[in-house]
Amino acid sequence: MSTRSLTVSLVALAALAVLVWYLQAGREGGVQDAGTPTGSVGVADARILPSGEAGRGAEHGRAGQAAVPGSPGAGVGGGSQAANTGSGVPAATPRSAMTQRGAGPRVLSSEGAQRIESAIADYRTHNTDFNDMQYALENEPRDDAWAAAAEARIAAFLQAESVGYSGLEVAPPRCSATVCRVSATALPGLDTEAPEANWQLLMSGLYGQPWFKASFVDPQTVVTFRGDAVVYVNTFLRAPD
Repeated sequence: MSTRSLTVSLVALAALAVLVWYLQAGREGGVQDAGTPTGSVGVADARILPSGEAGRGAEHGRAGQAAVPGSPGAGVGGGSQAANTGSGVPAATPRSAMTQRGAGPRVLSSEGAQRIESAIADYRTHNTDFNDMQYALENEPRDDAWAAAAEARIAAFLQAESVGYSGLEVAPPRCSATVCRVSATALPGLDTEAPEANWQLLMSGLYGQPWFKASFVDPQTVVTFRGDAVVYVNTFLRAPD
C-alpha cells in the first residue's frame, strides 16, 4: 500500500469518527426533561371535625373557600380566600416562626388569645351544636369539684406529652358543669403538618386516654385560620354519670 493511500484511509476514518461523535452528541443533547406537572389544591367545606377525623387535616371554620396560610391581605378574623400564583397552586409561605427543638408549647400571648376568640365567635355563627356548647361553657353554673379536677387532668396531660410542640401557644383548659374546652394557636407560618405545631396529633393522644374516654363524650375539633396562623378549638361534653 502506498503512502498516499494510507493517508487517505486515515483521513476517512477520522472523518467517520467525527460524524459518529456528532450524531451521538446531538441525540443526547436534544432530549429535555419535561418536568413533573404540579397538581392543584382542593377546597374543603367548612365543618367541625369529629374526634375520629381530627388528624386528617385542616378544615376552615368560615363558610366558603379553605384558607391558605400566608394569603395576601388575610388579617385577624379573615383568611377566607386562597392565595394563587396564577398556576393553580397557592403561594408558598416562608416559615416565620422560630421554634426550639425539645421545648414545649408557649404561654398564650395576647395576639394568640385574640385569634382564638375571633375563631370561636366566627364559628358560633355557622354551627348550632358548637354554639350550644360554647353557650353552656360560658353561662351554666360551674361544678367546681368536677371542673377543677377535669382541668387539672387535661393540663397534666398537655404538660407531660407536649415536649417538642414549641410551635404552639395553648390556652388553659376551661370547664363548667357539663362542657370542657381547650384551645391552641400555631405560631404564624406553621401549617397543620409542622411537627412542632401538630395540635391534632397531640389531641388524638388525649382522646385515646382511658380516663378521657370514661370522662367525656362527643369531642369536637374546629380548625381554622386567622391570618397566617392556624387556630384549634377542642370542645367535649361531660359523660353521663
